[in-house]
Amino acid sequence: VVNRIYPIINFGEFGAISEGFADYFSLSSLKSEGFDIDIIGNYMDISGDNRTARHLAEGSPSGKRTMPANWWGEEHEDSLILSQALWDLRKGTNQMGNVPSGAFINLPRSDVFAFAALFYFPDNFSNFYDAMIMACKQLEPSTCDSNVQGKITAAFLNHGIGAWPSGDSYEPNNGPEWATDISAINPVTATIYPAADTDYYSIPLPAGRITARLDLPAGPSDGTYLVYSMILWDAERNYVTNASPVIYGQTNYCPDSGDCTTLESSVTLDYNITSAGRYYLMVFAGPNYYGHNSSHNSTLSYVLTLAYTPKGSAQAQIMTPSFDNDEISFSVYYTEFPMSIHPSSAALTGQEVVYDYAQLRDHNYEPLDSARTNITGGYLETVYKSVDYSTDYLGRDVMTGKVRVKPGFANRYPGVGSVYLEIFGKNHLSRVASLGVSNTLNLTTNKSDVTAFNNIIGPANSKSTIRYDVLSSGNLSIKIYTISGTLVKTLFNSSVGSGKGSVDWDGANDAGDKVASGIYFVKSEGPGIDKVEKIGVVR
Repeated sequence: VVNRIYPIINFGEFGAISEGFADYFSLSSLKSEGFDIDIIGNYMDISGDNRTARHLAEGSPSGKRTMPANWWGEEHEDSLILSQALWDLRKGTNQMGNVPSGAFINLPRSDVFAFAALFYFPDNFSNFYDAMIMACKQLEPSTCDSNVQGKITAAFLNHGIGAWPSGDSYEPNNGPEWATDISAINPVTATIYPAADTDYYSIPLPAGRITARLDLPAGPSDGTYLVYSMILWDAERNYVTNASPVIYGQTNYCPDSGDCTTLESSVTLDYNITSAGRYYLMVFAGPNYYGHNSSHNSTLSYVLTLAYTPKGSAQAQIMTPSFDNDEISFSVYYTEFPMSIHPSSAALTGQEVVYDYAQLRDHNYEPLDSARTNITGGYLETVYKSVDYSTDYLGRDVMTGKVRVKPGFANRYPGVGSVYLEIFGKNHLSRVASLGVSNTLNLTTNKSDVTAFNNIIGPANSKSTIRYDVLSSGNLSIKIYTISGTLVKTLFNSSVGSGKGSVDWDGANDAGDKVASGIYFVKSEGPGIDKVEKIGVVR
């Protein structure tokens, strides 16, 4: 059922959702035939070779399953946490009754809401709960009151879903839909805590190499470290590659109990990306015997450090050049799942994400906070009705659109020359993440000039930015000299097109050595430019 709507990762809570659905609807179908719920709950888990499902009514031998205390790290066992929560909605004080009218008339609300929740693409137990509430509000807006929502909440809390503590500030991020956007965070310091925790990170990547180093928490003995691993998934939830340390004293998996350690202080994932797009990097404790995340966890932090560039994971170009009013077109890959449209999903589509906003970043990839499309009085706007969703010649899903720089940008950001455009999307669970970052864009200028900004390099200012403006294409050179005329460093010497650009000088020479205190000259020559600026260095 689940995989016909959106692709699943058979790992951790995500995989357990699929298994839990199989159990829940197996028993639910029997109840629809008139079997008493207590009889179903008891006899479906009797010993023998002919049993067909586990005990969703919390009886022996399954017993009551809760998060995180009863996490096994095996999909079939862990699925009971969710399926028992759903079964709670079929009995006792949490029973919600049947749908009174419409396409699902006389069907149990628990069945209908659970099925409709899938169209929000949940991938862990907590956001499945959120999706249940959303489905309730969507399908029965007039009757989904605090009483009905309270029953859903009580059933899930009865199994620890949504109630356990989080170990770091990025939680909850136990799945792709809740992945933490780290396009502007590097390094990341976080924990695997409590049991069952997995950390998903969303990264827009161009074609090229990515290296991820995971520095592991210290183990219980000197010279040992906790075993954490990484898996890289693509936007379609396909496995790409993984990296795990060598487990000390074991074969190739963590034990069910006791410590799981390694003698390696870090583990590195290195991979050459062949297709630009959004990827998910998962960090987890283990692997265990089943190849999944074990119950091992710690409040000690790991550190994730990435070596990559997001630039080029989207494409953009200036379509209509105009000083302080450039119109920029963009395209970026997104994900659409080929789900079959159903009455329960009238408000949703197969698009995992829709366009949310765009923002500009400067030549150092620093965000320009006032140059984003989703703020009032900003200096960037989305062109009306320009966003579209289609496929390219290879059949890949592509989001296209246009944004426009608004007058006043040049005065607000006088030192900004070359920029990058970043596109953000929002998924069905209202999480926003970067979909990609463009190639370099040189905004339109109205003059030929070179200007040094922050031109005193010292303890409070580590670099100076030199912005150039050219009205026509040609070769541009920017060089640093001493007052006696000795060449210190060639900052830039290449052909340029018309527009603005920026380069930095950090007070070092061509050999990388820091220069002495003094006054230095910036000599610039290019199309319509023959100018000298001064920069002071204070050590």
